[in-house]
Amino acid sequence: MKRNVLLTLAAASLLVLSGCSNLTGYGDFTMVEDPAQAETTYKEAQTLNENVDDVEGYENETTVVGSYTEDGETSDVDMKATTRIGIDNTKYASDTIMESPLGTMSTFERFNETDNKYYTYMGLDFEYVDPDTTKEMAINLKLRIENSMLNVDVDADCDAAMISANIEDFHMLASMSYSEDMKIYTSSKGYYKVTTTEDDLTQECIFDENGSLVEMKMNSTADGDNVVLTSKISYETTLDTINMEDYEEGSLESSMSFGLFMMTFLSLSLGTSSSFLDY
Repeated sequence: MKRNVLLTLAAASLLVLSGCSNLTGYGDFTMVEDPAQAETTYKEAQTLNENVDDVEGYENETTVVGSYTEDGETSDVDMKATTRIGIDNTKYASDTIMESPLGTMSTFERFNETDNKYYTYMGLDFEYVDPDTTKEMAINLKLRIENSMLNVDVDADCDAAMISANIEDFHMLASMSYSEDMKIYTSSKGYYKVTTTEDDLTQECIFDENGSLVEMKMNSTADGDNVVLTSKISYETTLDTINMEDYEEGSLESSMSFGLFMMTFLSLSLGTSSSFLDY
């Protein structure tokens, strides 16, 4: 179960989900002690978040670090995920790059002008020791597959509304309901902070004076574990430059093999074994 939670956190990376907290830049936070005023302040931030302006770029840098114990065995976690969404020559584009001490996994969505199609370009570059054979494995794969969702309308140009619609946490606060268990803070520089705790999971979200989410931290301390996910978010980005010709056209067989190696990379990077596929 824990490994599934960690995989979800890391993949949110793939979604959400970055770097280190910079409380100095946010100013000094003060908790709103009065319950009625706390709810009023929350709703003020919620309204700002609901009405935040559309953006033409998004970048989320997420780190997942710490350790956890499962079945009496302690595993370390050390991953970084960078997610970008932007416009590339009037077309939608995104980057997702996951890094661990083992290597790198990357996914790029790009429009190929030669084929007049969107493709997902996927890369894996990592080394590990196979637990079954003890052989050292070096994986270096590049694969491209058609992106059927984006290819529904290849003639449409991308704009800020489309970018914003693809940012899952863009209206995060607007979709949440206020609870008296929340702790609400305001800062000397106009930022808001909302902290929630459920069981052994604490989540802290920071929003700027316009209502945009700029940082999120999640800390799991279940059963003595200490795993921290920290995300830092901005609304400008520079997309990676990729050479589309380097990527092999995917077949059913190559796509399945890529998927298996991808899960192996995630599993091993999160301190588990390749037996993850059995869970």
